[in-house]
Amino acid sequence: MALTRGIQGNRSSTAAKPIKMESTLPIGLVLLGNAEPKQYYFDSPKKALEYFKSESSFFKNKKTTGGNWEKYLNLWEDRFPTTVPVLISMAKIDKDAKIQKSNVITAITAMKNFTAEFGIRPDVTAVADYPRDKNILKSLDVINQFYKSRSWYDIDASDGSQAALFREESGSERISMVNSALGTFNTVTKSNEWYDAGVVMALHRAYTDSKKEFAWFDSISNLPINMDSIKYPVSYHDGLDETDVYADKQIWTFIKDGGIRPWGSDYTCSSDSIWRNGSRVRLVDLAIQAIRTELRDSIDKDLSELTVVKKSLSAFKNGLIGQGVLLGGEIELDIEKTTPVEITAGNFYFIFDFQDTPKARKIVVRMNYTDEYSAVAYKILQEA
Repeated sequence: MALTRGIQGNRSSTAAKPIKMESTLPIGLVLLGNAEPKQYYFDSPKKALEYFKSESSFFKNKKTTGGNWEKYLNLWEDRFPTTVPVLISMAKIDKDAKIQKSNVITAITAMKNFTAEFGIRPDVTAVADYPRDKNILKSLDVINQFYKSRSWYDIDASDGSQAALFREESGSERISMVNSALGTFNTVTKSNEWYDAGVVMALHRAYTDSKKEFAWFDSISNLPINMDSIKYPVSYHDGLDETDVYADKQIWTFIKDGGIRPWGSDYTCSSDSIWRNGSRVRLVDLAIQAIRTELRDSIDKDLSELTVVKKSLSAFKNGLIGQGVLLGGEIELDIEKTTPVEITAGNFYFIFDFQDTPKARKIVVRMNYTDEYSAVAYKILQEA
């Protein structure tokens, strides 16, 4: 059939395109190893552990591997077992602390290669064993801004004033600060082995996310964490306690209350009170990513495609409301920005107003004495 003559037809649809946010998202780690710097991708923590154990280049000798990759991947597999994509940027160990730190910063920067090499981006990132370091924190924040990802960062603070002093030097909606490392009890040495809280929280997040469709929106504050001890525990009881000193500066702590629990109302250290809520930051980031991914084919289509876009966004919003992620929302064309000049240029702007579903942060029970139930005593005596 000639393509330039005759009557031809095709099919199209103005039905909404399904937009969905994933719940099992990649974790990006910077770890130390006795090997040349390189980026790796694995389908699961188990496969990462198996690969590195089988690579002879990672072994100094038969007894030791060097670095911390084995320590953290073992912890992941033993304490937070889950199947989640794993992105690792390996930094080379060095006897000189300055050179090794430089290698770690280089490995953080090299995380930008993840998308180019593997076609995916990390959702949560972490750097092991470099607490309270301004340069490490700054480099990590650059990566999070690049990927729209998020981190917990261990500041290894023994008291509230020390924690607050470091917190004042940073403000980021993509960094959550944690005051203390966590430990597991080694039955051989009969002592605690300490782990970077930023990595542990990343593993805890991944483990929680793997449980249900919208787990990423669940706050992991107050969720028992599978660790044995806290390096710097804070005094906690219902009411005024040491955690308030940290809360005032948006710093997570760990408490002992029916097990070890992260305690922080999902803080980030943003200067903007709206974006101090890490779940809200993550909701917006994932929503934007999902919209971009699912609606990219709507670019360079005719005007009727805007109907599909509007219906798709509305269906997406309604789905989030139905799942209890949003309390409510509205999609509308931004009239102020979508001027005649912008329309001629093919530029259309939408506003997605939303309110996420609030989580109970404080429950107050008032005990009020009253005489109005005295009749119960009469009834008891009459039936005796």
